[in-house]
Parts: sequence; structure tokens; C-alpha cells
Amino acid sequence: MLRLADIRIRPKLLIYSIISGILPLAVVGFIGKNLVADSLLEQAFTTLSTVQSIKAKQIENAFEEKKLDLHILSLSDRLKQLVIELEAYRKQHGILSSSNFQTHSKQYGMIVERYHDAMVFFAEKYGFADVYVLSAATGHVMFSTAEKEDLGANLAFGRYKDTNLASCWKKVQQTKKSASVDFQSYEPSGGEQ
Repeated sequence: MLRLADIRIRPKLLIYSIISGILPLAVVGFIGKNLVADSLLEQAFTTLSTVQSIKAKQIENAFEEKKLDLHILSLSDRLKQLVIELEAYRKQHGILSSSNFQTHSKQYGMIVERYHDAMVFFAEKYGFADVYVLSAATGHVMFSTAEKEDLGANLAFGRYKDTNLASCWKKVQQTKKSASVDFQSYEPSGGEQ
């Protein structure tokens, strides 16, 4: 077996020099790698946090913009007149708060025909998939630009009473202010949110 004492001095010095140079280099490299990894991880987390904050602000701004768009619509004389005429129609036909709103009569068609194009224009211009006019008193869906199966539905007693549309109507009823609710799939929209 080869002993260290049997090796000449020149190879010993060479081996010691290599070990004394590589060992500190390896330790510094290992520590440096860990520091760089931690730094990169922290930088990535900071970047993601910043992006998350920016996206959250963009979403909040989008909701505020839509809320403002709807507020502008609510101030429209045409919308106010549509609501007045549809509420008069509801009372004239004795539509109970526990029944559905009658949307298949000739008189209903004549009322809606005067306002439909303007409401569709508003929905398209401001990026709404549908614009509803609900009876504040009864929860009837009195008007819808998309005219899906929920048109005429009763949000207080009907099959849509547990939907987010009904929740939003109830929230408005309680607070007397505009409201929004979390997204949820909606059957008349083909299960979309």
C-alpha cells in the first residue's frame, strides 16, 4: 500500500495546492449557488406579487367602469320610461308577484319594440352579454336584450330564485344601491358565467 511518506515532495505539493484551491472554491460555489437561488426565488416572488397587484387593480377598475356604465344607463330617460311602461303592464294584467311575467302578448311586444334596439346598442357598445330590466318590487325579469329563457322569470319564487341574478336583485332590494355578486355559471347563458 502506498503511504504519503513514500510520495515525493513535488507531487505532494501539487496535490495539496489543488486540494487547497478546489476545496474553498467548492465551498464558495455551494454557498453562492444557494444565495443566488434564494435571491432568484425572492425576486420571482416579488415580481409575481407585483403582477398580482396590477391585475387586481385592473379587475377592480374594470368593475368600476362597468358599474359607471350601468349607472349612466340607469339615468337614461328611455330606460326609466321602459320601466314605467312595463310596471304599468304588470299591474294592468294583474301579474302576481308569485307568477311569471307575461312576455308573449302583443301589448308586451309593442312596448319592448320601442326600446329594444337602443338597449341592444348599449349592451354591444359597452360589452355586456345581456342587459336585464327587473321589477324592483317583484323580481320579475321584465326585459332582456338576449331574450333567453329567463325572460319573464320570477327571481323571488321561480326556478331561478337560487341564481346569482336573483342574489344580486335581493342584495339591491336590501341595500337600495347597485350591487354585484360572485361569478357563477348561469343556466340561461348556456352555463357560462
